[in-house]
Amino acid sequence: VYEYSNNNTLTNNIGTGYAAPGIMLYLSSDNILTDNTGTSNAGAGLGVDSLFNTTITGGSYSSASGDAYFIKDAYNNNTLNNTNFTTRKIYFEDIASVFEYDNGAGVWLKTQIVSPLAEVRTNRTLLKWTDYNLSWSETWSADKQVQYNVSGLLPNRDYLVYNGTALDYQYTSDASGVLAPFTINFTTVAKTVTVSLTNLNVSGHVYNELGLALQDARIDMDSNYAFSDASGYYNFSSLPAGEYDILARKIGYENNTNTTLLYSDTVLNFTMSEFRPPDYTDLITGIMGMVMVLLAVVIVSRKRKERKENRTDINKKKGDNNSW
Repeated sequence: VYEYSNNNTLTNNIGTGYAAPGIMLYLSSDNILTDNTGTSNAGAGLGVDSLFNTTITGGSYSSASGDAYFIKDAYNNNTLNNTNFTTRKIYFEDIASVFEYDNGAGVWLKTQIVSPLAEVRTNRTLLKWTDYNLSWSETWSADKQVQYNVSGLLPNRDYLVYNGTALDYQYTSDASGVLAPFTINFTTVAKTVTVSLTNLNVSGHVYNELGLALQDARIDMDSNYAFSDASGYYNFSSLPAGEYDILARKIGYENNTNTTLLYSDTVLNFTMSEFRPPDYTDLITGIMGMVMVLLAVVIVSRKRKERKENRTDINKKKGDNNSW
């Protein structure tokens, strides 16, 4: 417990608690915590109360049955960076507190309760954490309106903010990669929030094996499609960031598939091979050989049978002659 003290540097320590936090900072400021571990059975892994200007980097904070993080009167300028945050519970004692976190990619998510005033916790799972696609899932213990601030994004780019599957906002990041604050209304049902780069373009050309342009090749990109023009050119525009399976196809040619992670304007060319039916020559030759062998066996078998029948007839005639 660091109480009524400032300018503390804590590195590679382990704090454990039962009902109390593993590590607690109270009425403290200007601290640097690096690669520490805070665990508790029923309390918080990390508890902060009246904390200012503190940087917490690395390590891990967790609780067996309590909250990973307890925050109260923790305002701006307190940051947590890459603290083994997978799925963690965060307890907000008040609406003034701010939880600002980066998962190690240089992208910061700041969370603050707007209303109502009562304390609340969220069970948060980080899904994606890049400067072109940020996504997390929240389950709040009560209905809340929550404000988010995102920074560390690509500068001067268009982003979409999804509330579940609904598009709530479309913002342009500023020159520093900061997005305008936005609010999401939550019930106690889990909801995923996504901040995704948009208005991206994918274009390219389709060629045959000789490097000549292929016209009217169909390019499928998830639910979208386009056809190549006389120069083999195709284009998709206004796309959100993400992973796409792109298929090029044309009658008389083999399909060509490419999986692309889209986070900037991308040029993707396709080279398509003519469809060549399977060569069954060897198979047919083999079958014909087998047929000839079977035919030869049948012929030999028939001849043997005829000779046997002839001998039987001869022997019968001899027997008849002897009877005289």
